[in-house]
Amino acid sequence: MNDIIERIEKHEKKLCSVLIVDGMSNDRIVFLTDAEKKDIEEWCNIYIKSIENGENVFLNPLKDKHYVEILFDSETDIWNELYDKIKYDFVFDLQYF
Repeated sequence: MNDIIERIEKHEKKLCSVLIVDGMSNDRIVFLTDAEKKDIEEWCNIYIKSIENGENVFLNPLKDKHYVEILFDSETDIWNELYDKIKYDFVFDLQYF
């Protein structure tokens, strides 16, 4: 658990921590990236459209242009321990895209 928090703090100046949620579902993911806010918003739109079209491109469109390191998601056992301890630079809810 401390390893993840240390990685975020270590990269704080170069990378941003991002939390993606999906409305009232329990689906969540936290990752580090060098992408700007507008690029993450663009990815959110691409991702939602891909799901609507029966595809799942996940983070690939963002990874094609930027560094992306997935830290953990809602399937990870440590989710409840870390959720409130991380300072997120950006939080996006996919239900609004």
